[in-house]
Amino acid sequence: MSQTLTIPETFLTLLKAETVAAEAAEAEFRRSYYEQLQVLERTRSFAHRRLHFAEKLTAALDGAENDDEAIAAGARVLADEFGLDAANPAHQPVFEAFRAVSDAVDTVLNCEGEPNPALVRDALKTFETWYETRSGQPLFALYDVYVTQTPVVDF
Repeated sequence: MSQTLTIPETFLTLLKAETVAAEAAEAEFRRSYYEQLQVLERTRSFAHRRLHFAEKLTAALDGAENDDEAIAAGARVLADEFGLDAANPAHQPVFEAFRAVSDAVDTVLNCEGEPNPALVRDALKTFETWYETRSGQPLFALYDVYVTQTPVVDF
């Protein structure tokens, strides 16, 4: 009699183990899929933010008469978009590092002959890498930070 119980128990145990393995494989796939989806969503989001920022930067620098005006216009866009203050000493390194991006945009806008669009892309990516290394967060994640508006009331 004991041999009769062993055979079905072994068979059921094998099938149960296969069920557990299948569930684990599905759960792992769902986890990895979700993680990859988050990476792709963030990449897409940052690409749109980068384009938006570059459009504003290009529009601001389009009429700059010289390098100083271009750098100042770029700094204004950077300050407006990310809430930076040129008078704040903590923000000065960010403005300094961003000069290369403004310079690249100005160079492409004012070049004679065929412009090199990769110049701006590379300068912006270099700045983004510098910013993330310095601050520990991606530059375009700053758009996710909600700043509450505090009303000013005169009494």
